[in-house]
Amino acid sequence: TDKTKESVSEIAKEFQGVTGQQPVTDKELAKAQKDETLTLAGAWESSGQVAHSIAEIIRFGLPENYFETFPDKVLALKLDDVNKAARRVVQPKNLIWVIVGDRSKIEPGLRELGFGDIQLIDTNGRVIK
Repeated sequence: TDKTKESVSEIAKEFQGVTGQQPVTDKELAKAQKDETLTLAGAWESSGQVAHSIAEIIRFGLPENYFETFPDKVLALKLDDVNKAARRVVQPKNLIWVIVGDRSKIEPGLRELGFGDIQLIDTNGRVIK
C-alpha cells in the first residue's frame, strides 16, 4: 500500500521502455530462454501438473508435440524478433490497471500518475457509481 504509486510508475516505465528506448537486451533474452527451457522438466512432477499441460494443449488448440518442440523454438528466438514482437504486442497506452488496496491510501498517488479515470468495482466486478 505504501509503495503502490511507485510500483505502478515503475511498471509503466518498463512497458514504455521495452517498446521504445530500452528494448530487451541480449542478456535479458538469454536469461528468459534459460528460464523457459530449463524449468520444463520440473513442470511435470505431479499428475496434476501433467493434466494442466494437457489442458493447455486442448484449450489453446496446440499441437500434441507442443512441449517437445517448445524448447527449440524458444532457443531459436532472436533479439530482433523479440523486440519487434514487444513493439507490436505491448501497448502501454491501452493498459487497464487492476489495483487492489486501501482506497484512502492509494488513490491520491494513483491520481497523480495521470493515467486517466479511476473506476471502482466491487468484489463481484460490478462498477461502483
